[in-house]
Amino acid sequence: KERLATLPLRPISVDQPFMQWGLDFIVVINPNSSQGHKWILTATYYFTKWTEAVALKEANESSILDFYEGMTTKFGVPATIISDNALAFIGSKMTEWAVKNGIYLSTSSNYYPQ
Repeated sequence: KERLATLPLRPISVDQPFMQWGLDFIVVINPNSSQGHKWILTATYYFTKWTEAVALKEANESSILDFYEGMTTKFGVPATIISDNALAFIGSKMTEWAVKNGIYLSTSSNYYPQ
């Protein structure tokens, strides 16, 4: 079996508190919770690895924005949010919100299973 060339890892450096967060859905709850929640969304602060998590009924932009509005109230507006390429993270509502708040949305590289 031929091995594919790997790309070099790039360190993520953060020089100010609460300036860079990572967003990801970590698990689908099956069966749904008693309140109908199906998804767990996490936000990880890159400087200290502090994590916030919330259970959501739907994995969509509106749910993510509601969660993140609360996060910015607690921690302030970040300079960068890193996520995967899911539409809920990079859709028009999320992009519009990020531009309005001066946030750079960055996506991780695509995963291609072999």
